[in-house]
Order: sequence, then C-alpha cells, then structure tokens
Amino acid sequence: MKAARPDAGFTLLELLVVLLVIVLVTGVFTTTIGGGFGVHIRNASRTLAAELEYVGQRAITTGQTQRMVIDLDQQLYRVEELPTPPLPSEAAELPEHAEGLDLAAPIE
Repeated sequence: MKAARPDAGFTLLELLVVLLVIVLVTGVFTTTIGGGFGVHIRNASRTLAAELEYVGQRAITTGQTQRMVIDLDQQLYRVEELPTPPLPSEAAELPEHAEGLDLAAPIE
C-alpha cells in the first residue's frame, strides 16, 4: 500500500484565485447582458409615456376623442381620431320595454 503524498491536491490560495476569476467573469457578463436589456425597456417606456401624453394633449386641443392602437404582432402603434357620436334627441321616446321603469333616484 502506497502512502498518500502530502503535496497532492490544491492549496487554499489556488482555490481562492479560481473562485475570484469565476466571480469576476460572472459579474462582467451579468452587467453586460442585464444592463443593456434594462436600458432598452426604460427607453421604450419613456417613449410610450411621451406618446400617451401627446394623445391626451391632442384630445384636449381638438376636442375629439383620440385613441392609441398598439399592435403587438407588428410592433407598431398609431393614433386614431374617433368620430363624435351623434347627440341623442331630447324628443326621442322610450322603447316599449322601458315604459315601466322607475327613473327616480334610489331610496337610501
């Protein structure tokens, strides 16, 4: 039976150096990959917020109903102006099924 050699294996210093290299490489890749993705999301959200603000201001300025349509399949968006609905005439009569309805405020 052979006796174990006392110099077999790794020293604590070698293990710490390898562990340090692994941590540094992981940190560099994590900040490179994660940081770029976060910047794109942040920029896209700022652009969307600015566009929504524009749609709101456009609706106030024109007095028309506006809507923003977002097409996720094509990754596009557009602003549409909706036509104003016709005003109901005051002389319009209630439909037959509404004759028995009580239009008074509810009793609390």
